[in-house]
Amino acid sequence: MTFDNCPTPHPDVTPHHEAFGSTVLYHQRGNVAWVTLNRRDALNAINTATAEQLSKLWAHVSAEPHVHTVVLTGAGPEAFSIGFGRSTVPHSISPKQCGLDKRLIVAVNGIACREAFHLLQDADLVIAAERAVFFEARWASPTVPDDYGPGARLARWRLTHAVRRAPVTAAEAYRLGVIQETVPLSHLRSATEHLAGRLPSRHALW
Repeated sequence: MTFDNCPTPHPDVTPHHEAFGSTVLYHQRGNVAWVTLNRRDALNAINTATAEQLSKLWAHVSAEPHVHTVVLTGAGPEAFSIGFGRSTVPHSISPKQCGLDKRLIVAVNGIACREAFHLLQDADLVIAAERAVFFEARWASPTVPDDYGPGARLARWRLTHAVRRAPVTAAEAYRLGVIQETVPLSHLRSATEHLAGRLPSRHALW
């Protein structure tokens, strides 16, 4: 099983594709909102339209009283996101900077690089497929807020320095404390659903 699409809708799922465009898919299942970057043919690169859709989506989810957790992933097995496209107009995609106040789980299904770290940095938990690779980290802000804690700052520092030398595998990112769990790609969806169901409170990663 891969993240080719958002989870199959259940009776308690409310689709909102038309609200945000085709490059960002949104489904709500119970108290969990699933957000999928949907530009698989471009390795989920974030163009200007996608950035604008993400900004609107974070505001929308924040206003949803029944949503307590957001899961963010990428379409297809190749990439979570390779960051901004060449013609992308600079636009904030950081969930926190756009006002998201829900718990955030990022499920990294493949390559994550450059501005994709703007999305990773605000996660409460990061779970990654064993084949995921991290490189060319570019953060939305140069420092980690004090309320993220010393462990978060250390993990981010370790990753920043590690990716300057070579791409970082999911196993190495786990060893550095950057991600909390690695699973086979075929188990990523079910493992993420399990995490979303048992996450008791907001503990920022970075």
